[in-house]
Amino acid sequence: MSKKRKILLVVIWLICLYYLFTVTNNFLADVSYTKGTSEGSISDLQDAIKLNPNEPAYLRNLGLGLSSVYKNETETTSKEAIKNQAVLALKAAYNLNPRNLLTLKSMKLGLENLDEAKSAYALSFEMIELSPTDPTLWYEKAKSEKILGMLEESAKSYEKTLELRRDLTAFPPL
Repeated sequence: MSKKRKILLVVIWLICLYYLFTVTNNFLADVSYTKGTSEGSISDLQDAIKLNPNEPAYLRNLGLGLSSVYKNETETTSKEAIKNQAVLALKAAYNLNPRNLLTLKSMKLGLENLDEAKSAYALSFEMIELSPTDPTLWYEKAKSEKILGMLEESAKSYEKTLELRRDLTAFPPL
């Protein structure tokens, strides 16, 4: 066998190993993500992110999970650290996928859990821009406005929700 042929085979072998490693790595990340999501395990979600840091779903769910932990934390120092981690994860998911409604909805919910009502409200406009005829987005906007004490705006957004709804039982009164 010629030297060029041997080099070519080594290069092909290395490329195959790289792809095998990548597939295995992503599989292990998905396993950790699935376990973390189903069991509510923050550490499993963090493991998934270590294996695949550019997957918005992993970051989004980590941010949501941390925001839930934040709501139940009583110690002030820990609470602030958890909040910072949650915000970082949610912002990272947003930066990777800024025009995805699931990412925006998750970020809004996470920010509401983190007592960041104004930031959550600002996301309502981005969501509505992406899907202006989705009544659930107008409902989310109405809820944010109510939390912020913007009762007239909230009533208008809720009316828009009712105007756009298809399922007459879908939205409870605010």
